[in-house]
Parts: sequence; structure tokens; C-alpha cells
Amino acid sequence: MRPTVSAARRRGSAGGAVWEANKPAGLTLLKETTFAVPLTGTTANADGFAIANNEPARVTWSNTTDSNAPFGQEVLEWTYTAGDLVGGDVLLYMLGNPTVVKAYCCISHQFSPNYSWHSNGEKFWYPTITTPVEGGNSTSIGVRFTSSATDPDGANNRFSFNSQIGGGDSLFYPGNTSGYLVKGQYQTIEMFIQMNTPGNADGIWRAWVDGVLVADATALRYTNYPGAAQSVFSGALRFNGVRGGGDSSAPVPAGGMSRRFSRLSVYGSETF
Repeated sequence: MRPTVSAARRRGSAGGAVWEANKPAGLTLLKETTFAVPLTGTTANADGFAIANNEPARVTWSNTTDSNAPFGQEVLEWTYTAGDLVGGDVLLYMLGNPTVVKAYCCISHQFSPNYSWHSNGEKFWYPTITTPVEGGNSTSIGVRFTSSATDPDGANNRFSFNSQIGGGDSLFYPGNTSGYLVKGQYQTIEMFIQMNTPGNADGIWRAWVDGVLVADATALRYTNYPGAAQSVFSGALRFNGVRGGGDSSAPVPAGGMSRRFSRLSVYGSETF
């Protein structure tokens, strides 16, 4: 059942962004949560979500409350260990999903005011793109950071995906989107993937932050297997708490820092 959200909270994002403002037509709601139903671990809760912590020494997760959260005070929080250069790996799973060739998600998310962005990026979404040839392969979707003298944190925000599947496009950086991601306030992040048809470079990848388009690519090959029946995900769909990969040049500050989620919805379609 779709969570009930009061009219006063439906806009709930920095810049007044409308929830699911850019959701394509023809998609079916797969799952949604406002985190009012607590997560308990690797067994799915009533909303169909489970969570696993692969690196508990670096990051912890908790069901907590935030009076400033836009969709009710219950939130999911990831807290990172002070001084760590690598970051942690917490996986929020959506379980029991159909195989789809189009997928859209909308996330209400906040970096804490003291957040130290990993120099190799922050990941949000790990769809598992599958083919009959090789099974599941993860595609990371998130934000990469590159040095910039004009940004107060010394980084440009670049929304990106990283796919290494069957000869498909291995990495894509859209244009500079500095300033769209901020710290200390909730923002609405929307992402859309449409698989390429077999053997063709016609896949789609789009992203929005508070309703502003920050990534738009329409000639992508997520996989290059001719004739293979590709899917955006099958089985579990992961939302990830990884800070980059490898060591960062920016350690977690003293006292730790956090990422919070206030609401999450996922849609899909089994047909192009």
C-alpha cells in the first residue's frame, strides 16, 4: 500500500521540488517507503525493504527521527566512523521485484552539514543489470567529485553511472552539475534508466535534483550482448551507502557524519 503523505509534506524538498515530478508515464509502482515501518535487518519489512551492513566498523545504520524531514519524522540514517578514509558499505534492499527494462526511483536524501564528500564519489543506487549470458552485474549510479577552485568544498558534483557489462559503455560523466547537491538539507533526487535494445546504443539515463535536470543521455549501451534479454534489475535492487571506492583524500570528520533518507519510491516497466 502506498504510504499516506499529508498535502503539506508532498513538496518537502529544498527548492520546493514536487515529489516524483519527472516520473515517466507508463511505469508501475513497485515499492515505496517513508521509513515509518522500521527496518529490522536482512528480512524484508512490511514495505518490502531489508538492510545489510557489510562494514560495521566503518558505518552503522539506524531507524531514527528528524523533525526537519519532509515526509514524516521517521528516517533511515547511515553514520560513518570518524577519521575513516574509505567509508562504509550499507545496502538497503528492495526485495521480490519483477524483471524490468525501465526503472525510475525518487529519493528524499540529506548529507549532514559536516559531511566530507569522498574524493571518488558518493553512490546512491545500484541497479543489477542482468543478461542470460553472465547473470547479475551491478551498475553504480551516484555522484562523482572532481577538484574545482570555484566550489567551497573543492569539488564539482557530476552525476554519473558506471557500467561494465558485456562491452557496454563503461563510464559516463554528464556535464558539470556543481551546486545541485548541497549539505545540511533534504533534496529530492530522481533517476531513470531505460535499457538499450539488444545490440543498440539507445539506452537512456537521466537524473534530476530538486526538479532540475542534471544528467541526460539517450545513446547508451548498458550491455552489448546482441539478442540478449537485458533487464535493469531482477530480484533485489540495492540502494547503497558506499563512500566512493578506495581511500579518500577527505577523512570523516571528528564526531562522525551521516546520510539520511526520508522517503523512497521505485517504479518499473517490463516493456519498452
